[in-house]
Amino acid sequence: MQASYITELFALVRSLEASNPCAAQTAVLKGVDQNLKEARTAAHHGFRSAEECVYTNICSAETGLLRVVPDRDLPAWVPTVHQAVCTYLPTGNKVRKALEEAIKAAKGTDPPAKGTDSPQVSRELLVNAFEAAYYADSVEKRRAASFRSIVLGGAAVLTLLAAGLVFTSYGDQPMIRLCFPASTPQACPTGYLPVPPVAAGTITAKATATAAATSKATASSDPDPGTATTATTARATATAVARPNTQSVSQDPVDSEPDMPDQEFFDVLIVEIFGLMAAALTAAVALRKMPRKRPPYWVPLSLAILKLPAGAVSAVLGVTLINAGLIPGLDKLETPNQILTWAALFGASQQALTRFVDKKGKDVLRLPGGGKKGRKS
Repeated sequence: MQASYITELFALVRSLEASNPCAAQTAVLKGVDQNLKEARTAAHHGFRSAEECVYTNICSAETGLLRVVPDRDLPAWVPTVHQAVCTYLPTGNKVRKALEEAIKAAKGTDPPAKGTDSPQVSRELLVNAFEAAYYADSVEKRRAASFRSIVLGGAAVLTLLAAGLVFTSYGDQPMIRLCFPASTPQACPTGYLPVPPVAAGTITAKATATAAATSKATASSDPDPGTATTATTARATATAVARPNTQSVSQDPVDSEPDMPDQEFFDVLIVEIFGLMAAALTAAVALRKMPRKRPPYWVPLSLAILKLPAGAVSAVLGVTLINAGLIPGLDKLETPNQILTWAALFGASQQALTRFVDKKGKDVLRLPGGGKKGRKS
């Protein structure tokens, strides 16, 4: 559509050049021709910067044409100018009021719809209104670009924070532990953590040592030789029972703790994944509400991107708070499914915080004149 509109403006320039314009009009037409050439060149690219170049050059070309078109053609431009003014200028704007009053005074009725007979309005007022409308639109676009940059910057910071949480849980001394020791065996996001075998050996050794001490005390307090012999036999039996456990623990140090390397690393990673997936569902709602026409600088999409790392971080923080016992009634999770379910819920809860950013984004996309973002060209 942009290419066909540029071609239409080129045809208008050629027709004006063939009508023997004056020197001032010829200079204006040369500038319009240059604007249209740059717009046509940029129209072949699909990048955002190229689209902005097309839009800016078309606006400049339209303003230039409005300065040199014959007086008999001015009424045909009134609906176009009025539409731009109503879209980009607020109701109380002085230029908008002046244009609407001029249209009513010239026509005697409300402004006519596009395609009908148009009233005669001064060229100077039309040019001023056109320039004011497109200047206001450029200000709104810069505002949207700034807001988009801030949102994406926040998303980048949250992404680095989520990555930092994962890597701080890596190694022999992890800073974050998401397993719940209150359950037996311990429930972790990636599975169950078995009871270390060293615990059983320690218990057996303690029991036999206690038996040996009791027997020794009995032998010392009872002078009966038979009793002493029995105590000596008990001590030998206790020593024989305790020794195998001690040897097995010392000879096989690997069995002193479960063979699950980097358990905490994968626990934090899977919790962040579940939080991210839940946040993606809430982001899909924002994408569903995106206007049909692509808004400037993909503001809704940047808001959706912000929710993803926010959900991952919220999931880790939420499960950590539960593990620390800071949430009443949730200090004990017994299965990995319960942990991951709460991780998803905390990931979705980021909407409670990012909804304020969503509200600001809607304000950015709302035009002062009540129109929709985008321009038909």
